[in-house]
Amino acid sequence: MMTRSVHPSVELTRVHAILDEVKFNDKRDGVIFPLLAQAFEELSDVRSERIEAGVTRLPGLLKRFFAFLSLLLFVSFSLIGFVSVYLYLFTLVMGGIVVAFAFFIANDLDNPFDGEWNVDFTAIEQARKYVETFEHGKENKLV
Repeated sequence: MMTRSVHPSVELTRVHAILDEVKFNDKRDGVIFPLLAQAFEELSDVRSERIEAGVTRLPGLLKRFFAFLSLLLFVSFSLIGFVSVYLYLFTLVMGGIVVAFAFFIANDLDNPFDGEWNVDFTAIEQARKYVETFEHGKENKLV
């Protein structure tokens, strides 16, 4: 079962709380803070866009139109006259496979987080691992 992501997430709320607690103990800190705030806003925007992409689906009317056109294509293939019954059956089977595969692709691409064609989480997992294992003052290597 898929759970709906909330925005802002707990992690973004924690980052925001950390930014709120930043103390300015030297005049150079004030220069870098707007960059940190901008990076946080960009991170929040990217997360919002990702959530939107995950919940935005093809309209129902468009899916029904696609189904109607596919059915029309299949029926028109079945009405074509053939001399050979084997060629007729082969054409019907191949047309059915093409229509079924087109439906599979459309449904798979409609959800970017599940299925065969989906968003790769490798970069996000690596970033999370890096952030969780980061220690200030030590040489940190990306894994």
